[in-house]
This record gives sequence, structure tokens and C-alpha cells, in this order.
Amino acid sequence: MNPTFFYIAPDGARYGPVTKDELNQWFIQGRIFETAILEEASTGKRLSYAELIPSRPAPAAMRNPYETPRSPADYPRYQPAYGEVVPNHLAKAIISALVCGCLPLGIVAIVHAAQVDGVARSGDIARARDLSRKADLWANWSFAVGIGWGILWVLFEVLVVGLTHLH
Repeated sequence: MNPTFFYIAPDGARYGPVTKDELNQWFIQGRIFETAILEEASTGKRLSYAELIPSRPAPAAMRNPYETPRSPADYPRYQPAYGEVVPNHLAKAIISALVCGCLPLGIVAIVHAAQVDGVARSGDIARARDLSRKADLWANWSFAVGIGWGILWVLFEVLVVGLTHLH
């Protein structure tokens, strides 16, 4: 029978029971370290991960960067979930700034949109989504204000300038 262990977190919380194979995966993923305290489920004996598994697999951070990862567990843990893409709305922001004529709001939209991809690559998906939402919002406001100014300009031309030419 495969012995199982509990991982004792620094705050005293217990996680598990897990097998040695699962502990190896946690180590590879960088979720636990060599100094992690483990408790054998059947005996209650406490030991470190290094004592339990003397020949440990290399963690993902120490692997050859040119080696092709073999499984999802080999990828760094900061990568977003597969298929998760946060839209940056950069094209919309640029169009709203240049075409609609509301440059200040469009610039704010461009600044937010330009940050989305870098923040998403760093793993902060919540912040990337927030920046994406703000870029979209500022681009929409830029469109609205630009179109509003255009309508006001046409009305001014028709009403004020047009009426002065009639007299």
C-alpha cells in the first residue's frame, strides 16, 4: 500500500492526504520546497520533503529553459489557464482616439489597452481583465464624446452659420 502524507503549511493548515507522486508534482510545480514539513498519515511522524525523497525531481524553475515541457505540470505556475485570452481592445482604443476626435479619452484607452498583454503574461489575470475593461470603457467614452462633438458641430454649422447666410 502506498503511504500517504499531510503537508503542514507554515500557518499550521494541513493539506492532504497525498501520495509521494503527488508530493513530487507539487515540488516540480513549486508549490512546496525541500524544507516542507510532512506528516505521515498512519503514524503521525513528521519529516521534511528532503528526508522523505532524497532523490528529488528538479523543480520547473531549475530545468533547462530550452527543454520542451512534457506535461502541464512542467509549465511555470504563473501562466494563465490554457485557452484563456484577455482582450486588450487596442485597435478600438486607437480608432476611437484618431477617428472620433476625442484624443484625451482615446489616449487613456490606449494606455490601459497597452498594459493588458504584459500584465496577463505576468500571471495577474484579474488585473489584466480590469485593465481590459477600463480600456473598453474609455474607448467607448471616446467614441461617444467624439460623435457628440461631431453632432454639435453639424448643428452649429446648420443653425448658426446657415441662418446667417440667409440674411
